[in-house]
Amino acid sequence: MNAISAGDHEIVIDREKCIACRKCIEICCSGALYTKSNEYSLEDLIAEIEKDKEFFDHSGGGITLSGGEVLANSEYAINVAKEVKKRKISVAVETSGFGKYEELHALAEICDDILFDIKHMDSELHKKYTGVSTEVILNNLEKLATDLSIRKKITIRVPFIHKVNDSEENVERLCDFMIAHGLKKVNVLPYHNMGISKSREIGIEQEEFETPPDEVLMRTKEQFLKRGIQVEILGMADE
Repeated sequence: MNAISAGDHEIVIDREKCIACRKCIEICCSGALYTKSNEYSLEDLIAEIEKDKEFFDHSGGGITLSGGEVLANSEYAINVAKEVKKRKISVAVETSGFGKYEELHALAEICDDILFDIKHMDSELHKKYTGVSTEVILNNLEKLATDLSIRKKITIRVPFIHKVNDSEENVERLCDFMIAHGLKKVNVLPYHNMGISKSREIGIEQEEFETPPDEVLMRTKEQFLKRGIQVEILGMADE
């Protein structure tokens, strides 16, 4: 409330007071204020998805529930997944696994593919970079993997950041965990900084990291393959 005021030569927005009510967007006569997201009722969202059903039928594609963290809005996500599946459209979910197991399991049962992010195997370093330890995340993943029908859907995804989580030791610990729980597929996503400019548009300053060199990516690929794990380095041409 009262987040916008007139400065000496410009309009000033106090981001700490902003409650994202969007009223400023509604009354902005010049269109200078706009949003890159929209709110949908369940019915309206399903209607939007149905517009692409013919494409999904021909391509074999579908929708991905992502975020942010999808488990932060688990009830809505579960309802979306149920309605989409009724229409015979494929549903994938991308999650960090940080949330209530019961809600994660309910979503995992409905979805066709589970893209499960693992950012670091060291709990203290995970907490340093994300704000939470690995305890809830790895416990949830371990429980999901006990259900064979769900385990087959899981692909581990690793946002790979140089000098943060791309060491041989961290990769080896991930391999050990995956093998111990029957997980067979991993996607490695090399870090990029394309989100930084978007964050600045909404007043968030992100720390910038390094992209892993090609030699690190190739070493990582060999580590997974040697352990019998299917690996894909996204955005990297096959050697």
